[in-house]
Amino acid sequence: LHKNSLIKAIDELIDGKSPIVLGKFSKEFENQYSRYIGSKYCSFVSNGLDALTIALKVIDTKEGDEILVPNHTYIATWLAVLNLGATIVPVPVKNDSLIIDENKIENLITSKTKAIIPVHLYGNVANIDHIKKLAKNYKLFIIDDAAQAHGSMSGDKKIGNYFDMSCFSFYPTKNLGALGEAGCITTNNSEFYNKINSIKNYGKSLMNPSINLYQGSNYRGDELQAAFLISKLKKLEEIIQKRNNILKIYQNLNKSEVSQYLRLITYSEFASPHLAVIKVNNGFIRNSLIEYLKENNIETMIHYINPCHKQSFIKKNQIRISDNVAKQAEEISNTILSLPMSEVHSIEEINYVIKCINKFFMEIIVNSCSSKSVF
Repeated sequence: LHKNSLIKAIDELIDGKSPIVLGKFSKEFENQYSRYIGSKYCSFVSNGLDALTIALKVIDTKEGDEILVPNHTYIATWLAVLNLGATIVPVPVKNDSLIIDENKIENLITSKTKAIIPVHLYGNVANIDHIKKLAKNYKLFIIDDAAQAHGSMSGDKKIGNYFDMSCFSFYPTKNLGALGEAGCITTNNSEFYNKINSIKNYGKSLMNPSINLYQGSNYRGDELQAAFLISKLKKLEEIIQKRNNILKIYQNLNKSEVSQYLRLITYSEFASPHLAVIKVNNGFIRNSLIEYLKENNIETMIHYINPCHKQSFIKKNQIRISDNVAKQAEEISNTILSLPMSEVHSIEEINYVIKCINKFFMEIIVNSCSSKSVF
């Protein structure tokens, strides 16, 4: 299905039936994705990081502004802020879900705070109502990082239809992944939408392209990626259902004897799970489990092994973070582990993963270790 759509798009682009840049495939994907999300507008762009950068430019983010972000997220969330010269203010996350703790946001707001960037990490959903109320009270913008939340819902609406702007990534590993780099921004604000479309295209005026209204850049999406995504979008709900079926199996870990050593993080009811993440009691157990699963031909990953504030390029004047907030981020990075999770994994494969995890803890730890102090 996807291959045929891509070949057809290549033929049309080569034959001149569609513009190679800002053509019909981008427009069609924008229309289809905005309908799927329920938002008024969608702008197809080059990738998720560029989407965040554009959104921050739309609200005129500048040096001296403070942007509230989770202390645990992918570095792209932070880079978009830092690349514009603004200051990062990390917010603690909830220990059960690893999503920004809405109850810890207000104490970090100052007169310099410009926006909040909640991240729907792993397909989980942040507390939308609470964050919207805070933003209204303090007159702040909200740009949600929805790079891992395609199809996730809160209430009766999909993520991408709640805040000022929502930024998506279509990196190939995502639930809605392209064949390469791609992203988009959804919004219900026509003024923001027009500014997004100008900034992504060198800052050109939409009425007169010989005039540049903003210091923009080339953030335009690729037509072939758009064509591929048009095809894959038809399968997104099926992909979400398959991943949720896998997640339900992994949730049995929280009910088993090994739950004293690990737990699957909590996912909201209508999440579109991107990763299946467990949190282990400590780093020694986590690292030993990684090696054991590897010996049994099971690949795992750590998302993310280095907390953002520990990256060497970040200078002290670029971040306002307390010791406790930093400590929490470090503890999370030292104890989390992402288990196999994709729509192409079989139920048998996932059951095998669980079987190996149970065997590791029950036979190797419980029966073999003479000292349990590290556990």
